[in-house]
Amino acid sequence: MTPEFINDFRNTISQAYEGLRKIDEAQAAAKPEADQWSIKELIGHLLDSASNNHQRIVRLQIFDAIEFPFYQQDDFVRINDYQNESWEFLLAFWRLYNLHLLHIIEKVDRTKLENIWLTSDERKLSLAYIIEDYLKHLKHHLSQIAER
Repeated sequence: MTPEFINDFRNTISQAYEGLRKIDEAQAAAKPEADQWSIKELIGHLLDSASNNHQRIVRLQIFDAIEFPFYQQDDFVRINDYQNESWEFLLAFWRLYNLHLLHIIEKVDRTKLENIWLTSDERKLSLAYIIEDYLKHLKHHLSQIAER
């Protein structure tokens, strides 16, 4: 990954963390609608994304191609019960997990960037794509939080 990408990722984590720290427990737990995720649940979803992508990034440096199960995001958020987790804990965990992913991405074996994840809907996504898409996904949900 380019130095620009790495800096963008690092700055995204740092700036988002500083902004998220200003949100209190009640605001983090508030649901805009009964069927919409709270900020806690959005951060939980981003933790799930970090966890799923952590496995992809590591395993695609071991194997040329690999299949992973479909990610059932609503089930993950419900089962992890992020709504009832401490906001302080979720925020610290999110920050640290993303800093660890950044560390792995900084050290990624560039000869493996074209290794393929075979998705359950038969798409073939390269490791490079997965890494770039992870940051896009992260920014998307952080912007949703910022709009609240």
